[in-house]
Amino acid sequence: MLSKTRIAAVVAGALVVGGPAAVAAHGGTTQPGCSTDWPAAWHDVGHSSSVLPGCTAISKLTVGALKPQWYAHASNVVSASPTVVGNTVYVGDWNGVFTAYDAGTGKVRWHHQIRVSSPDYPGDIVSTASVVPFADPSAPGGKRLVVVFGGGSSLWALDAATGRQLASIDLDPRSAATKAAEAAAGQNPQIDVESSPAVADVNVGGTTDRRIYVGIDVHDDRDVGRTGIIALHLTRGAASWSFDPIWKLDAETGAVYQGVAGLTANSGTGFGCGGVWSSPAVDVVKGLVVFGTASCSNPEEARAAGTNWSERMVAARVDSGQIVWAFRPAKQTAEAHLDDDFGASPNVFTTTNGARLIGEGRKSGCYYARFAGTGGPSWTNCTATPGHAGNDFAIGGFLGTTAVQTDAHGHALRIIGATAIPVPRTPQQAARATVAVRAMDPSTGATLWTYRLAGPTYGSVTVANGVVFVPDTTTASLVALDAGTGLPLKILPVAGPPSSTPAVVGDSVYVSAGTSQDGIPVLDRTGGVYRFALPGLADSARAP
Repeated sequence: MLSKTRIAAVVAGALVVGGPAAVAAHGGTTQPGCSTDWPAAWHDVGHSSSVLPGCTAISKLTVGALKPQWYAHASNVVSASPTVVGNTVYVGDWNGVFTAYDAGTGKVRWHHQIRVSSPDYPGDIVSTASVVPFADPSAPGGKRLVVVFGGGSSLWALDAATGRQLASIDLDPRSAATKAAEAAAGQNPQIDVESSPAVADVNVGGTTDRRIYVGIDVHDDRDVGRTGIIALHLTRGAASWSFDPIWKLDAETGAVYQGVAGLTANSGTGFGCGGVWSSPAVDVVKGLVVFGTASCSNPEEARAAGTNWSERMVAARVDSGQIVWAFRPAKQTAEAHLDDDFGASPNVFTTTNGARLIGEGRKSGCYYARFAGTGGPSWTNCTATPGHAGNDFAIGGFLGTTAVQTDAHGHALRIIGATAIPVPRTPQQAARATVAVRAMDPSTGATLWTYRLAGPTYGSVTVANGVVFVPDTTTASLVALDAGTGLPLKILPVAGPPSSTPAVVGDSVYVSAGTSQDGIPVLDRTGGVYRFALPGLADSARAP
């Protein structure tokens, strides 16, 4: 996974936070029990990117009436996805400016500028925030709404009401000695928390514990430090807030390091084969945190050393970080040089026949569904064409995360995702090479329908009440499709190429704009946030 292969499509999931009933268009309300917020990209810790039937006024019948309500310019590209909680939209940009907007009007509520301590790619903030309550005895009701996101090599916590910084922690895997040695040698590696934090209430020893899970990446560089997944608490002390590391899972060796000291354990070592630039999902039923790893530029040496040497899907215990199962598609080290990262993040879903599955798309164009408890194979769909542009350089397949369309009972009906640039290498691949949105059967993996896009997309799709929203990066538009057939319903122009996840809340769709990559002129640095809404209540702010 070389940095040049990524085009700012990194987003992640977080905890669903309940709220008062959402006001729908034309004066109606959504059904009881619906979440009225979109607390992070992909909506929930299982990464469904799905709004249940009856929980939004947007449908196949009304989507044609969506109109732009406001566009808020940012200081740079916004590839993180908007988080919508209450009457506020939260998102950060590549300049490291995190902003809260009024959800109804787009007016800025507050800005917060982060400061990064090491080079990052492609911008200071590409991580999508989780906006969730944490215990705070000093706050009304004993809870404070907090914004948690990655930026640079750090994890940040801001007060959701004011933007005041509550806490930050640098997750750089290097010790002070390693940093000094690298600086003396003229080395300045990129260290990133591109991963979006998943905040989940998990069972630990019979009690419920709110934990944050996030990935760390060093862009395949060897001898930098150990990468993988980190579990943390965010706590309010007597005088201040703090991030408190619980454990860190080294995705190369499988070792689990404890506490603050674990962040820099084995500093200056590693083959760069355990990077996590996608985002973890949490299966609260099985007690698992699941994630995918990036590619490896040194697979021969890593394999000879007995460590991870190619991309893997991994499931670890939420309490201890111990690996429960891992799945590596590659059989030979030559396959590791294809650069087929698990850049898309995993989905956790239950089929209509009750099977609990973990699924994840890859830059190879394959989507793998594994049984959650064991990691055993359920099905694989490889109908998309990979984007193998050269050795250690791939630009296609699933980069945006797939959505899971669910029924009223939460059972998966379709897995729907879009792909990036195809690079056919065989006549068979050439015959089917296309940039498409695909719907797959959650039980069998069969392709149910495809919709051909005008060009590659690096965004994640969302499903809401039978409508699929696809950020079409190349044409700078938001495409709405019928989830049952794949037929187009509406195309909405966006100012700047989108590569985020659309957030659907009540009568509105919020989507971030802006993507950039050197040498690709079709992409530009126009950045900001759009709100599309249905007529009726579209001009009013959402109720707090």
